[in-house]
Amino acid sequence: MKQRDTPLELDNLVCNYFGHDYDLIDDSEALQPKIDAYNRQSGKAMQMALLEDIDDFLALGDTMNMAFSKRYGVYFDPLLWGITPHDFLVLVREQVNIALAHPQKN
Repeated sequence: MKQRDTPLELDNLVCNYFGHDYDLIDDSEALQPKIDAYNRQSGKAMQMALLEDIDDFLALGDTMNMAFSKRYGVYFDPLLWGITPHDFLVLVREQVNIALAHPQKN
């Protein structure tokens, strides 16, 4: 996993789409609209970097929840949204892969 002080694309997703001002992206309490907004507003390189970050976190195994909480606990706690950090990352990975497989035409 990258060093703690190295910015990650996952930082962008978590802090900007699920952080304290998440309602500026989408005013619902649902996860999916925020993930959809990220996919609409990000390019392929950003999405690929996000997938790499997610894989790095998931590779941590039993320490993943602690590492996720340590990095993002101030901004976002998936448990408050009714999902574990692991399941959140898996959901985001699935949705980003779908977006990459079916790019939107502008």
